Amino acid sequence: MNHHVRQGILDTVGQTPLVCLNGLSPDSGLRVHAKLERFNPTGSIEDRTALGLLLTPLRTGEIVPGRPVVLAADSGNLAISYAQVCRYYGLDLHVVVEAGAVTVWHRAMLHAFGARIEAVRTAPAGGPPDGGRLARLADALAATLPGAYRPRSGSPDSTDDTLVREIRAGLPADPDYLFCPASSPVALLGAAAHLRTHRLATTLVVVDDLPHGGRPRGPGLDLVEPVTEAEAVAGCRQLLDREGLLTGRSSGAVIAAFARLRGRLEPGAVCVLILPDGGDRYADTVYSDSWVDAQVGTVPELRLTHLEPVR
Repeated sequence: MNHHVRQGILDTVGQTPLVCLNGLSPDSGLRVHAKLERFNPTGSIEDRTALGLLLTPLRTGEIVPGRPVVLAADSGNLAISYAQVCRYYGLDLHVVVEAGAVTVWHRAMLHAFGARIEAVRTAPAGGPPDGGRLARLADALAATLPGAYRPRSGSPDSTDDTLVREIRAGLPADPDYLFCPASSPVALLGAAAHLRTHRLATTLVVVDDLPHGGRPRGPGLDLVEPVTEAEAVAGCRQLLDREGLLTGRSSGAVIAAFARLRGRLEPGAVCVLILPDGGDRYADTVYSDSWVDAQVGTVPELRLTHLEPVR
């Protein structure tokens, strides 16, 4: 068998590239790498989340083709990832998604995959989504659909550590610093659990890119770098300028957090930045000067700082 031939599109979830970012901090002495989750089939880290949630019930026969599946998603990217998995397996997806998280682009993608969208508002405009209410609304919808499958839990296994295992396998030694956005809780919690279990000396930097709070908390999640919307936009644009990488807002937040800390990291340190998605879906927002002027305002310049080492 040719091991370079994948057995279907979902076999391309994970094993995303780990690349050197040589232009991001060329004079710092740091070795900087990025885990590019945009190379998942729908373009985001949420493909891992969706497949992780649905694969076991698919294998056990708990979900079968034609059976309605009802899921809740607090982001448009997660909804699209659910939609692709369900379309691949012939499942009838009904997704209850936070209205404020679904753009015109997300709606078009969901319709293309054949998903039925129930867009709801669980919080006042501009407020954080209420995950509990989203789940209850999904439960109520499932009760109206004969034979509907509704996962027992609203989220997949939070200790899934496939991403951090891929990172370790791709490097000659374990990273000294791992930067992960709070908006990717499955990856974040999985990384924290893996570092604890294997007693690694890697410092996990939690990039708090959630504008309304709600970041995951727990053991190993103590070093937190909050990032503003303007800093996230600046990070996206700096990465595009220096590396030719078009990434999404959360990826920009990771770059901004790294830019703030890099002057405090010891020379020679190995840093891995988890970049959750690509920037194509942000062309008319993060990369639009008119949108940034209207919605964000002044974008700061990300500068190298010169402080004492973190450790």
